[in-house]
Amino acid sequence: MGHQKEHPDWIAPNDFDIPAIEKLGFEDMSYRLDDFPFWGNDKNGKTIGVDYAKYKSVHKCEHFNRYHLYERELGEGETEHECLHDDSEHIFSTNSFSDLLDKLKGKAK
Repeated sequence: MGHQKEHPDWIAPNDFDIPAIEKLGFEDMSYRLDDFPFWGNDKNGKTIGVDYAKYKSVHKCEHFNRYHLYERELGEGETEHECLHDDSEHIFSTNSFSDLLDKLKGKAK
């Protein structure tokens, strides 16, 4: 699994910094049946989706956004998130990687 194999036609936005999100505990969890590549964090339940340059997102926003942030609550008896795609709530979209980082670090406007 990985975005290069699962989404070979996807081109990352110029400002996307994979090492920066990996430092925050996110791992590539991309899968070919998803609309676009995803990075997830099993500890905090957050998932980052990075859309293709041409609109493919299932989340119809007023404006096209490349970055989407989702969050999942822990299920009963879970101490770590078992499946980040289950019951995830879309909480944020932006075209700015720095805005995404601010949101992840709790500094977003």
